[in-house]
Amino acid sequence: MSRTLYALNNHEQYKRDNWTEVDTMKWEKVPHAINVFLNAANFANEFYSFSQSDEDVISRFHKQLLKECKDDIVEVNSIIDAAKSIIPSYQSNGLAITYHENKSQSYRSTLTRFYQVSQNGFTNYRYIYDNSRGRAATYRYHFKIFREDVKDSIFFTKIDSSIEEKINQEKYDFDYQSCLGTLERRLEDMRKDLNRRMSKEVIIQKAQETLHNLAIGKSTSSLGAFSFDRNAHMYFIERGTGKLVDLNSERFPHPRKHYEFKSLFPLKPEHKIVLDDLSNEINTMLVDLHDASKDWYEVMSRINDALEMLQ
Repeated sequence: MSRTLYALNNHEQYKRDNWTEVDTMKWEKVPHAINVFLNAANFANEFYSFSQSDEDVISRFHKQLLKECKDDIVEVNSIIDAAKSIIPSYQSNGLAITYHENKSQSYRSTLTRFYQVSQNGFTNYRYIYDNSRGRAATYRYHFKIFREDVKDSIFFTKIDSSIEEKINQEKYDFDYQSCLGTLERRLEDMRKDLNRRMSKEVIIQKAQETLHNLAIGKSTSSLGAFSFDRNAHMYFIERGTGKLVDLNSERFPHPRKHYEFKSLFPLKPEHKIVLDDLSNEINTMLVDLHDASKDWYEVMSRINDALEMLQ
């Protein structure tokens, strides 16, 4: 079974089947189902290499069709059935294929092609040196014929129960790993923040040192001795007002679940345990970050109060 739909060497076939050479050709749109099929098949072959198995290629093809059909397997299989009937008839009747790109797209892609089929059988463009532009030149440049054994293409493989189960498992795994990765990245960021946290005593010491250096002209930097991380000390400090935000509020209750599993499939119990554990760890770290913000707020409020008394 072939991974390619089109003949690689056309010239011998032209001679054998007595193809007629013409300067211009008439084209018509292929049915929508065929256009979707051809785009998906060419997408599956876009990263083709001999190291990839037929299973890899057909899996990518099925996934793309499922994406186009909003995961409707019945619709996917109907598209494959239509292609299995129509494309071999194109080949047997000597009907060539060509395409033009979707100009509304800012980039070229095998998924944005509009395919056309020739109206006259066994008709080919006469070879000429042509550097012209326009739709006719585009159709000449993308002119292809289907290979003789196209009826045996792997792309006519429909999604059966075993393939459906494999695809569903792959989609579930992707959804779970995405959710897991989001939680793990957030935890890692929070750990880094907390590792840079200063105690209240150190904050006071740094504030005193900074004011002292300003007083004796040793430094003109408002940060002075400080080299602090905002997230580590001001995670719960409201921007603009400098007020301490409550850990538990109507808008952000605490503790709470910090993930939303978005998938067509239910979350497996063993995976829910993992995600819940990570979510609980985030809740614990939020308490630590709130304590750090509280320390910062109390020290800075006292400094501000002291300065206001001087006015």
